[in-house]
Parts: sequence; C-alpha cells; structure tokens
Amino acid sequence: VERHILGKNVAVVMPTTHLAWYTDMECGYLRYFTFVSEEVPAVCRRMFPQLSSKREDNFIAGLSMGGYGAFKIGLARPMQYAAIGCISAGVSNDTPDTVALRELRTGGRPLKDTEEDVPASIARAAALGKDAPRIYHTIGQEDSLLSSARETRDLLHSYPGDPFHYIYEEKPGKHGWEFCDGALRDFLQWLSPAPR
Repeated sequence: VERHILGKNVAVVMPTTHLAWYTDMECGYLRYFTFVSEEVPAVCRRMFPQLSSKREDNFIAGLSMGGYGAFKIGLARPMQYAAIGCISAGVSNDTPDTVALRELRTGGRPLKDTEEDVPASIARAAALGKDAPRIYHTIGQEDSLLSSARETRDLLHSYPGDPFHYIYEEKPGKHGWEFCDGALRDFLQWLSPAPR
C-alpha cells in the first residue's frame, strides 16, 4: 500500500476488526461498525489535523472481508465517502461458516433495514442519485467469491441511471495478495479523476 501511495498526497488508515465483519457485536464491547465508521476517522483527524473531513476527500476500500466491509460501511454512510472500492468480495459472501458467524455476531436480532442489511443500504444510497458514492469493484476470475461478486454486480446494475457510476472488472487471478496488489493500484488510478 505504501508503495502505491507515494507521491499521491493520500493517507491510508487500516484498522482491524478481526472476524467481526464490521459489526457492532451483540455480546461484549466490540462495536466494530461504529469503530470504523465514526471512531477511527475522529481519532485520525485529531491526531493529524491536515486530514480532510470533506466527503470528496474520503474513500473506503478493502480486500475480501474488507471489501465487504467497504460496501457495508460506505453504503450505510454514503455521505461520508465519495467512493467505495471492493476487491475480491461481494455484498453477501455467504457460506455456512459466515452465516453461523453472523448469528454469533448479531445474536439473532432483526437485521432488516439496519447497517447489517447491505441490500437495503444500497437501495437508500441509490436514491441519492448523483450524490451516491462511486463504486469500483474488481475480482479475480479464479476467485472463490466470484459468484458473490457477480450477484453484487447484477444487483448494482439493476438500479436505473447507474447512480454509483459502477465499475466492475474481472481479471485473471485468485483470492490473495498478488491479485490485491494490482487491484489496489488500479483503484488508486481510478480515484485520480476528481470526484463528481
């Protein structure tokens, strides 16, 4: 990441949420959605006052679970981010393991129309029209999450007028850092034009 941002006047912040899927956990004090969407930006701007709080200067992106988290947070808080980058993921990524983990994270509470309901967040963000965040989405053609990415592509393409200025790319590659390295470079290059 450092290599790709040299000379670009960009600050990169990479918090961890372990295997919590960017969720305010039902049990314990681990409120990871709030941590990434509210606490981390506030702390970073206090520590580094030169960081902009303007929406047009803020972006969220991630790889794999981080790509899902970028969708989840960026679409639930669309007025915080000018653009979203998702590498090697989709908005569901459902497997028997992730569904079981979701039950543990959420305690079985109703998720409809909460930040956990990513399709509902997409619909609300799409209603912003030209103010919706731009989305760059890429995945390797040999990636195990390719079907989830394609489902996400189809969902985002279903909104008339392309409110997200959605870019979807499949390129040769598997699920891992080698693919991510090139995808991150491509995402940063895609960000280069001034946001709408």
